[in-house]
Amino acid sequence: MPTILQIKQIKDQNTQKQTLLNLLQSQFPNLNIKNITINRSAISLNSLNGTIDDQFFFKFHTEENETLNINEYYNVNILKTAGFPIIEPIAAQTKPGLQCLIYPNITAPTLYELW
Repeated sequence: MPTILQIKQIKDQNTQKQTLLNLLQSQFPNLNIKNITINRSAISLNSLNGTIDDQFFFKFHTEENETLNINEYYNVNILKTAGFPIIEPIAAQTKPGLQCLIYPNITAPTLYELW
């Protein structure tokens, strides 16, 4: 199974999409994923994200030394406990190289787009 970094390096967009679709289907079989759309954005430096069947938003993230810092990506409960409004993921894959969070899809402009 390729890592997200290997998938990001695939130049052919159709091959990249199919490889990522296969990965998501294998990692989240309970979601019965049929189709994905990859967001192509210059601000997605260390991530690969998009939508699943127009119903969910996925985000893969990769960092140097991610095995040492993996917990930082999943500390949403600290913010929730402190009273911050958050959108909790409905599913997560925490394995280094395949880290992914899946959220309900919200169709709203990003802060970057508004700025």
